[in-house]
Amino acid sequence: MSEVPLKHEILLYRCGCSHCDTAEKELKRLADLHGASLDIRQVKKEGVYDGWTTPMVYVNGVKITSYALSPQKWEKALSAPLERKKLRGEIVDLRCYEKNGAKGPAHQKCAELCVMEIKLPMGLLTAEGELYQFAANREGGALYEELKQRIGAQVEIAGEVYQWESKRTLTAREMNRL
Repeated sequence: MSEVPLKHEILLYRCGCSHCDTAEKELKRLADLHGASLDIRQVKKEGVYDGWTTPMVYVNGVKITSYALSPQKWEKALSAPLERKKLRGEIVDLRCYEKNGAKGPAHQKCAELCVMEIKLPMGLLTAEGELYQFAANREGGALYEELKQRIGAQVEIAGEVYQWESKRTLTAREMNRL
């Protein structure tokens, strides 16, 4: 695996209010302090974003806060370790797996529909039963698309693992079919 420097990825969804201005300013400070990347997405609270409560802050694909200014919580999330790992397991669609344990060849067609057409999130289920949600990174669009094509397959994935409270994410950098 090519050595990509480990750094947290912050994503801020914001509207045009002063509450979001304050969040952006504080997140820029924290990103600089922790050497993290910060992606800011301006949204209008209509259409697909109707009902959203901004600012919405994610770190490495995990929602940390919604409609809250919480620099202490953001700082804590950025202090959690980010590890480089290689994991083996099955690519699963998260909704069906978390709802009823659906996986494997018997669930293949449903998983393809959920991930490819409904656009539900997917993850990696290891043989030990650990579940990691895939976090799409800015540079990994093509790899993320390839992961979708492999839903239901056994793979080995190298990337960064992040755990916040009970959620684990995996930012895939490389995939090998098994």
